[in-house]
Amino acid sequence: MNTSNFLTCVLLLSPLLACEPKAATKSPPADAAPVAAQSTEAAEPAEAAEPAEPIAFHDMDYPAKKLHMVKVVVPAMQELFAAHDADRYADVNCMTCHGPGAKEGKFEMPSGSLPPLSADLAHEKAEHPGDVEFMMTKVVPEMATLLREDPFNPETGEGFGCMECHTAK
Repeated sequence: MNTSNFLTCVLLLSPLLACEPKAATKSPPADAAPVAAQSTEAAEPAEAAEPAEPIAFHDMDYPAKKLHMVKVVVPAMQELFAAHDADRYADVNCMTCHGPGAKEGKFEMPSGSLPPLSADLAHEKAEHPGDVEFMMTKVVPEMATLLREDPFNPETGEGFGCMECHTAK
């Protein structure tokens, strides 16, 4: 994947674990330049924005979120998805999850570009058992770690899970 694609990548295919709707992630400020329009050089000086002490993704400002996705999340998730299915995930980029709006810097989540999920995941488990298992055992825990969030806890209904990224059926 070339550097331009890296700068437009924000989130890869997202978890299928939690099924409680979450508040939508805010888009970048209206005056923020679209990610796709920025060069590699623009990302390098922002490296100083990566906090010395790890903070949760939801507590980061927009430039820090973008940097964290480009430098940390995207490379780790590309490797994880390629290990699961190298052909299917040969070219995963931000549009994979965020849809075509990602080209203009629109990264709202949950995303209507991802398949909507049933509350109990029964249909998804029946139709795609290997993918659901992969998402639940590999993607959810890794994304939670990379975003510095707690993974979804079914007992409390709190934490990072599928409804951070998917809409409900």
